[in-house]
Amino acid sequence: MGKPKSKDSKRPGLVFLIAILSCAAPIGMDLYLPSVPDMPAYFGTTEAAINLTLVCFFAFMSVGTLIFGPLSDRSGRKPILILTVSINTAAAAIGAIAPNVWILIAARIVQGIGGGGMGAVAMAVVKDTFEGERRAHVLVVMQALTAIAPMVAPVAGSAILMFTNWRGTFVAQALVGAACLIGVLIISESLPKDQRNDIGVFRSIGRLFVVGRNKGFTIPLLIFSVSSFTGMCYIAGVSYVYMDFFGLPKMMYSVLFAITAGASIVGTFLVIPVSKRFTIRQLTVFVFGFCILAGAGLLVFGWTSPFVYFGIMVLYMLINVLIRPITTNLLLDQQDGDTGSASSLMNFTHGIFGSFGMLYDSLPWKTHIISLGTNVGGMSAIALISWFLLMRSKVVIRNLDGPGKDKN
Repeated sequence: MGKPKSKDSKRPGLVFLIAILSCAAPIGMDLYLPSVPDMPAYFGTTEAAINLTLVCFFAFMSVGTLIFGPLSDRSGRKPILILTVSINTAAAAIGAIAPNVWILIAARIVQGIGGGGMGAVAMAVVKDTFEGERRAHVLVVMQALTAIAPMVAPVAGSAILMFTNWRGTFVAQALVGAACLIGVLIISESLPKDQRNDIGVFRSIGRLFVVGRNKGFTIPLLIFSVSSFTGMCYIAGVSYVYMDFFGLPKMMYSVLFAITAGASIVGTFLVIPVSKRFTIRQLTVFVFGFCILAGAGLLVFGWTSPFVYFGIMVLYMLINVLIRPITTNLLLDQQDGDTGSASSLMNFTHGIFGSFGMLYDSLPWKTHIISLGTNVGGMSAIALISWFLLMRSKVVIRNLDGPGKDKN
């Protein structure tokens, strides 16, 4: 088992802080999802305009990952974390007092940029601090902790709405950001000065292209990012499905959403034993194959009852989560240097796929259930075919079947 590489690595608070920093997306979106259906009337605008507060946030998170990940390779992780957490926190506070939807959208753009930087640099801290099997275990713990955020956030959002309106959810986001800033100020720098890039800012960002040319990193990343496309399509439409299509109250929606997210936590506890019994090749085929069936199930049965829809999504979350920590560790193994750039590209690609998933849900579908069913089934089929083609190609992927078993 790999040994920890920094003096902070044995502190359980470090893993928790990294997990919270990586939760910028679920906290920034799921906390106020229960209020989204009411916001068009509040602002006197359209559902599409309100959806832009979701899409822009997630899209500009991707921009943030591209900017701040490479910069952390040059300036160190801690200064960039202080900057990005501060940006995210300040933008959430501005969102809380936004007088109209357009200022809210602008605040969400800035908040997304900061959140993207937080996630990318947090992932780089993991690579700096842990190695080998220990890093894989930390990624699983992070996955479990980050799965709590989408489970708790909508319930907390509904509770906040019992006392105030959607503005209260942004106040809560700002408070979480302030707590993270205190944590970042306490931790040590994880990237020693002798391991940093000494190149200029623009050349540092240009290292993204160097990492992007590594086919063993980029092609699997594109395939595995399908999970973000399908997952964010679900996030964009789930409140409308439960509250508008099925007519459930906010709290019932929040509870069902939380339980579905909770399935991810159960799935993370299965990751380590499953990864010891099956190779990434086998697990990828199983997960994408199951998702194809889940998409078909949504189209055929998902509209019949909120609990049928709920059951299918619980199984989807339980199975789909199995692949994320394992493939993240695999992708980190493909790049020896430029860790910040690699983390940026990972977060950027997942962010872009997620943004397109939300835009896909915004198309004029008859119901959001049809949107999700075609998305989950169709994109998973494309990913599975792409995976089979990759396995038959000459692209070299390190540790595909475990340490020391590189694909040649």
